[in-house]
Amino acid sequence: MRAIALLALSGAAAIPIPSGFMRVGVGGATSASSESQPASRAVDGIDGTRWESSHTDDEWLSVDLGAEYEIARIDVIWETAHASAYFLEFGSAASGSLAGPWSGAVPVSNPGGWSNGANSACFSTSPSGCKVVEKPLPSPVTARYVRIKGKARGTPWGYSIIEAAVLVVAPSPP
Repeated sequence: MRAIALLALSGAAAIPIPSGFMRVGVGGATSASSESQPASRAVDGIDGTRWESSHTDDEWLSVDLGAEYEIARIDVIWETAHASAYFLEFGSAASGSLAGPWSGAVPVSNPGGWSNGANSACFSTSPSGCKVVEKPLPSPVTARYVRIKGKARGTPWGYSIIEAAVLVVAPSPP
């Protein structure tokens, strides 16, 4: 069984970080199509906060990682108000910003969402359990900007992301 590291900030519960990965973009600049709750709360490392969008399908959240990284996966903790389908999109430092342009859309299907502390979309291969929708990318993507773009809501509400973790392969120790 793989070891799981946990990111915990003061007063925060943890988002599981699999062994061999590190999280980037925590506390980075954010932008969103709408903000019933601030977009920055989706990358603050605290599971008691969240980004909440308007109640429409075509909503998005973008994050500036602060530098270009070779991204291996993106893990998202959704509240009950989840996306049943969404895209992960990427922007480079040379041509991008928090507003795009975007490329390399990776589709994600998420039939569950977090409901009363237990995600009904439990993936049997998920080492971190049922709270996190894990999306390893088909191949690493080099990007500075990441956008989570909703395609279809799983509830009548907007989207609600408790935490989004952009993961890169951790450097090997010298």
